Amino acid sequence: MTDYEIIIHKYPAYVNLEQMRTILHICRRKAAWLVQNGFIKGSISNKQTHQYCIKRDDLVYYIKDSELHPEKYITLHAEFSAK
Repeated sequence: MTDYEIIIHKYPAYVNLEQMRTILHICRRKAAWLVQNGFIKGSISNKQTHQYCIKRDDLVYYIKDSELHPEKYITLHAEFSAK
């Protein structure tokens, strides 16, 4: 079973930002930035909590695309480190 199949079987059709962050092993700031800037498709609501809703298939697409074309997703060094 590939990593993509594990994600598809383990997670629901729509994931929140925390689940996305866990899958990608990234911080909350970078996860929110990826959605806000359109690198990962997702809906953003005006609610304080549970603000992001990401389709699992879009997340898998991002993972595959970032492996094939990492230059598209390069950020400045230490851009998402603690301030």
